[in-house]
Amino acid sequence: MVFSLFVVDFAGAVIPKAEISGESSDKNFRCVTSEDGSCEIPKCEKFDVVFASYHGTHNIQDTRANVFTVALTNDQLEPVIDEVWLIERNRLFVADSKGVFDQEIWPEKVSPKRTKKPFP
Repeated sequence: MVFSLFVVDFAGAVIPKAEISGESSDKNFRCVTSEDGSCEIPKCEKFDVVFASYHGTHNIQDTRANVFTVALTNDQLEPVIDEVWLIERNRLFVADSKGVFDQEIWPEKVSPKRTKKPFP
C-alpha cells in the first residue's frame, strides 16, 4: 500500500524535485517529486519534506486516505523565488540559467479537484 503525495506552492503550482523521506515498517524511504509535483511513498505515520531551505515533518492524520497535498507558503519558499519570469498568452514561462525562455513548457496550476485524482 502506498500514499500519493503532491507538493505545491501557495498559488497551487506544483513543485518538482522536493525530497520526501521517512520510515515505514522499520525501513527508510526517499523519493523526489516528479515534474508534476508528485511521488508515491509507502504507508507511514509521518514523512519529511525538504525543498530549498524548507524542512518540515508532516504527520498523517487519516491513514485511510490515499492522497496528500503539502502546500508550501510564500514564506517557506522565500529563498527560492529568484527566477526571471515572462507572462505571455496567459502562460508563465521561466528563464533558464542563460536567460532563455523555453516557451514549449510552462507550469500549470493544479486544482483542488485534480489533487484528489492524481491519475487522470
